[in-house]
Amino acid sequence: MRIISGRWKGRTIPPPPTPRTRPSTDLWRTTMFNVLDNHIDWEGARVMDLYAGTGSLGLECLSRGASYCTFVENHGPTCKGIQTMLQELDATSMANVVCADVVAFIQQMPTSPTESTVQLIVADPPYGLKQANQLVSLLHPRIPADCLVMLEYGTNEVRMPSVQWDVLWSKQKGDTMVEILRPLP
Repeated sequence: MRIISGRWKGRTIPPPPTPRTRPSTDLWRTTMFNVLDNHIDWEGARVMDLYAGTGSLGLECLSRGASYCTFVENHGPTCKGIQTMLQELDATSMANVVCADVVAFIQQMPTSPTESTVQLIVADPPYGLKQANQLVSLLHPRIPADCLVMLEYGTNEVRMPSVQWDVLWSKQKGDTMVEILRPLP
């Protein structure tokens, strides 16, 4: 697994310390980020990587020019792996690694933000947890209207249509579904 583009293009991302982490493949990340490139001005963007795992999605954002990324992951050794990678890239000042439950982290975020504190949230919850619907419901009142959410989830999970979100792009590949969403007012 490697960083696809940007200042750290080609850098290897170490495998996860646990088999329960299922990182996105290089090819799949290339597809997702090619689409995001049409929607995000990377320079100075602030990003959250929820269910961060190896941190590959957030690291890709930083490599492309995002100014800051908050990585949220609940598995201690996996959090340590992200911190080590950030140190190797000399990027610790560009990121915060929060070792916590993602749902609890979101629930402590303030509702009705008045300013854009984050431009992109990437989320790849474990497929077995089937948390995609809960995640978008929790995020909607807590993110600014100009924030995008890139949500990756298993096709075994039925995502309920919502009048709260505009689906800008969606694609299925094998047992994986990805959507890029924008909150509606």
